[in-house]
Amino acid sequence: MPGARPVCSTRPRPLPRPGCSPSRAICVLTPEPEAGADAGLMLAEKEGRLRLALKELPADQIQVVELSFFADKPHSQIALELGIPLGTVKSRLRLAMGRLKRAMGGEE
Repeated sequence: MPGARPVCSTRPRPLPRPGCSPSRAICVLTPEPEAGADAGLMLAEKEGRLRLALKELPADQIQVVELSFFADKPHSQIALELGIPLGTVKSRLRLAMGRLKRAMGGEE
């Protein structure tokens, strides 16, 4: 959506990102400074849909999404921690991202 930017981006980023933690389900989207109230409402609606979509994911997919995007762990480290093959980590992330994209109506 024009005028919006994620507070959190995907990796690599060595420092903790404001607004993101493994205990939160998603990164919060904030409007650009020039964005109006309508943009803020649209972002809040998207955030709510994303939170619901995340809750609908299977537990194994939620786990790898949290470790990858919120804890900024590389896929290889996730595989070691969970005791699963690297390909399984990548498959779970791909499936989770596909489900989230469909739940968001194909939005990026």
